[in-house]
Amino acid sequence: MSAPAATPAQLLPTVQRALRHAGAEHGVVLVRADPDPARVPQWPLGNGPGAVRASSSPLEIRALVHGRNDGETLVILTDCERHDLGDDLLARVAGRDVFPLDRWRSVRDLFGARDISADLARKRHLVDALIEARPLDGYPPVRSRVIDTDTALAALQHTYLGISPDLTSLPELLRWALQPEATGRLNRADGDVLNDLRGFLTERFGPGAEALLAIVQRGKGADLIPLALAAGLIHHPNAGPREAAMVHLQYQLPGAQVSAVAWRELASAAAGYLRTVAEPAEIHAWCARAETLLAGELNALDLAVLSDELPAGFEQRLAAAGRALAAWDHEPSNPALAAAASDAIERAAAHQRASDERISRLRMAARLIRRGAAPLAWGDRLAAAAATYQRDGAWLDWARLVVSRGESEPTLAELYQQTTERFDAARNDDNRRFAPIGATAAQPLDTPLIGLESVLDEIVGPLAASSPVLLIVLDGMSWPSWVEISGALAAYGWSTYREADGTFDRAAVAVLPTVTEVSRTSLLCGRLYKGDQDSEKRHFSEHDALRHGALPPVLEHKAQLRAGGLDSVPDALLAAIANPAQRVVAMVLNNIDERLKDVTQPPQGWGVPELDPLRWVLDAARKAGRPVIFTADHGHVLERNGQQITGGRGGERWRHAEADRPVGDGEILVHGTRVVIDNERTPAGKSVILPWQEQLRYTSRHNGYHGGITPQELFVPLAVLAADDAVLPGWEPVAVAPPAWWHHVHTEPAMLPVEPAPTPTKRRPTNSEPTLFDLDTVAPTSPPPQAGAPASAGWADEVTAALAPLRTPRTKLTDEQITRLLGILVAHDGQAINDDRLADLAQLPAARIGRYLSQLQELVNIDSYGVLTIVGREVRFDRALLDRQLGRS
Repeated sequence: MSAPAATPAQLLPTVQRALRHAGAEHGVVLVRADPDPARVPQWPLGNGPGAVRASSSPLEIRALVHGRNDGETLVILTDCERHDLGDDLLARVAGRDVFPLDRWRSVRDLFGARDISADLARKRHLVDALIEARPLDGYPPVRSRVIDTDTALAALQHTYLGISPDLTSLPELLRWALQPEATGRLNRADGDVLNDLRGFLTERFGPGAEALLAIVQRGKGADLIPLALAAGLIHHPNAGPREAAMVHLQYQLPGAQVSAVAWRELASAAAGYLRTVAEPAEIHAWCARAETLLAGELNALDLAVLSDELPAGFEQRLAAAGRALAAWDHEPSNPALAAAASDAIERAAAHQRASDERISRLRMAARLIRRGAAPLAWGDRLAAAAATYQRDGAWLDWARLVVSRGESEPTLAELYQQTTERFDAARNDDNRRFAPIGATAAQPLDTPLIGLESVLDEIVGPLAASSPVLLIVLDGMSWPSWVEISGALAAYGWSTYREADGTFDRAAVAVLPTVTEVSRTSLLCGRLYKGDQDSEKRHFSEHDALRHGALPPVLEHKAQLRAGGLDSVPDALLAAIANPAQRVVAMVLNNIDERLKDVTQPPQGWGVPELDPLRWVLDAARKAGRPVIFTADHGHVLERNGQQITGGRGGERWRHAEADRPVGDGEILVHGTRVVIDNERTPAGKSVILPWQEQLRYTSRHNGYHGGITPQELFVPLAVLAADDAVLPGWEPVAVAPPAWWHHVHTEPAMLPVEPAPTPTKRRPTNSEPTLFDLDTVAPTSPPPQAGAPASAGWADEVTAALAPLRTPRTKLTDEQITRLLGILVAHDGQAINDDRLADLAQLPAARIGRYLSQLQELVNIDSYGVLTIVGREVRFDRALLDRQLGRS
């Protein structure tokens, strides 16, 4: 039987064992191995003096031993038997014997084990690989004292491939595979060893490891993620037959046999890696390469729509949403088309590369289709028109403004243009009908409307009498801007409050013409007045209704909060807010009005970051426990293909009533005591000509304008907000509820609409003093949001009653709130609903919906069963499970 060839890794433990246990003083070690001089390995003992020789001749071995230098270790490889060498020669070598290359013993020593399992004993190539790849400090000891195949492969995974034993997931393995040295490490392994490692890694990390190793082994590591993403789409369950693409994919990896499941798992791991680990530049490069593969060799770019990662997929989903919206727009009463459009929008929104701005436009277009271009129900009184605009028209204006910004995707671009033209035409008719009603704002206002000149007396002063307050005037803020801003404030933890038996807000009415020097000055002076910042500060500090305590009211304009032309931390203002003795603090922010005057950067939306230094001010108010009164001086209209009319005296959207310039198309003559052109007063009041048409202006082009008599310019938001943990005696947090058409509502046959109980109204008695935020007695012009409830009447009521014994002192929800939430959740039939949408439908404050859901979860998750689950901001409800827990099924 021929002796095996020796490698340095195999030879080293044998020589070390001989020198350690068999007498190192001799300095000669005989090893049974192939004596071919051409196969003699290099010296295995490092830098110490020594040599490896080979011989099958006893005489030659004697000569080698005799010629050894003192202090030198000599290793001789030979196939001679012990009896061939003679006792005198054996007496001069370590152990007086020829040491075999005992792989098994070497491996046992390397692991500190007693034995080797039978399955590993049959895999001699793994034993050799373990010896070959041994770490300098050996392998970690095995606790069982028995080495099996899994132990061996786990060790080789680390020493051969550099894969840490701590890795437990396919995305982690993917990160290893992206290293430049991964291919070299993988391909240095013996074929049998590599096969075993491949099977071991696939078993440990799942089928996706099979695809990953196939890519890396063939030197395609740079294309690992692009190939994974592309192949995952080709093998996607919804891809349909793609034989040609699969053949082209096979060309990328010749000889590899990778299953569809493996490709899908690797694609999922690659997507997870992009979301959690990769840098933006890497993401862009990999996605671009994947799209190139799909568009070129694989001819399957249309499959990108199935991807949550590829930018082309987002564009395709936008186009699909556009087609679905267009189909629904042609048949708006079809619930199946409405549901299909809603699903298409949600698929686009789920894309990882989704643009918030473009998704917002999709949702706004759907809202406009859902609402339809029906006329706004102004009624015949200004109060009724204000209620209509607050509850319907302002939301409509926000939606049509967002849609009017257009889109690059052709299908959506056409839809948006058509929708904008249709709703602009409808609004033009609405404004024509509104103009004579709006003109009555020039006269003293009827209850419950409040003119801006009365806000200090009727709102700020009474509230400051019971609590230090902060008044924030957002110059130029229209109602559409406010519904957007109030949502952003809710996300920052600010809730809208109302008197316990009143309403959460009411529309204030600007002074005419609706310009800053008239309307804002009248607001801050507390009387009809035309002036500037100096007169505002002077009259504000002297106003009797605001003088509570020893310190006079404080008013700061944004210009005073700047350093070198840049917004700065308003230290003096923050100190005033923090001082409880300073009962009234006010701030004017003209961020909105400044953007209107610009001509290069049209506003794209309003949130707290766009209204600096609002975030600092709100933080200070929260710490001080101050409620915040938000209002404005007037609203605005934006430039959208406007028409300039030259001549006449006045401003952007108002002009003097001159004899030589009669009232023209799109204008109305307004006369009354609330028209302020100068500070001279006459019993009959003054006259002014104001445009009711949005596209009319008298000056050069800007981003936006004000001064006219459209609802956007005339009606001003007025609301009291407090931090979500604040307690205002006599006040309660309420939801800013959007109109019924704002959200898509499921219309399964098993569901019946349920309208919430009407909010109690407060009628002002004759000759009584006004209270804060008296509610108009005019009926709302649009219904409140509809919640869904099961067709089995009273299910939510019955469940609420059944849950009553489980309530704890931590459950602050009322029975009505529990019933309302359960009705909405069960209507979604197990589908996820976003928490802010749930707040809208349930008419609960968005800033508090998290704590409400926590209370409901504690109540319905009986014995910790997942009846109500919340992941991120998505809420799911399992009605069947709750029924079983309550013994109702």
